[in-house]
Amino acid sequence: MATSSARGKTDSMNEELDKAILSQIRKDELVAMCSDVVNIPSPTGEELEMGRYMRRTLEDAGLSVSWQEVEEGRANVVGLWEGAGNGKSLMFNGHMDTSNTGREEFLTGIGYKPKAVIKDGLVYGLGIYNMKGALVCYTQAMKSFAAMEWGRIISSITACCPTCASWVSPRICNWFSAITALYGSGLPFMATMCTPVSRAGNRS
Repeated sequence: MATSSARGKTDSMNEELDKAILSQIRKDELVAMCSDVVNIPSPTGEELEMGRYMRRTLEDAGLSVSWQEVEEGRANVVGLWEGAGNGKSLMFNGHMDTSNTGREEFLTGIGYKPKAVIKDGLVYGLGIYNMKGALVCYTQAMKSFAAMEWGRIISSITACCPTCASWVSPRICNWFSAITALYGSGLPFMATMCTPVSRAGNRS
C-alpha cells in the first residue's frame, strides 16, 4: 500500500508531466485544423478529400503513412510513429465521415453545416464532435509526443483514420480494419477512441 509521501511524490510527477505535455499544445494550430476538417465535407461514402487531408497532415507530422483504398474513392489512412524504446504501443482511432451531409432541411443552425464557425471560444461545424475534433486532438498529441522525445520510451504510436464507423461492409471498414493490415496478428497494447457518448451538439 502506497504511503502518503509516495502518493504525494507521484502526484507531483504527474502534475509536472501534465504541464510539460500541455506546454506543447498550440491553440492556434488546434483551431486552424478544426476549421480545416469541418470545411471538408465528408458524409459517409464521400471521405476521399478528408482522407487526403489526413494523409498530408500525418506525413507533415513525421509519421509513416499507409493509404488503404478499400473502395474506389474511399480510403483508410494509417500513420505510424515508431519509437526506439521497448515500451507499450498506443493507437489513436477515429473515423473521418459524418452521419449527415449538411444539406438536410431538418438540420438547421451553424453546428450542422460543413462550414466552421468560431463563436465564444468554441468551434462549430458538422462533424466537429463526432469525430473530427478527435482527429485534431490525436494529431496534436502525436506532435507533443515527438517534441518531448517519447520515442525513447514507447514502442510505437499509430493514428488510425478509417473511412467510416459503419460495420455494414467488411470491404469498407470497421474500427480495426486498418490496424489489421498494419500489424498483422499483433495489436497495440492500448487504443483510444474519443467518440461522444451524448449528443451535445456540433461544437468543440
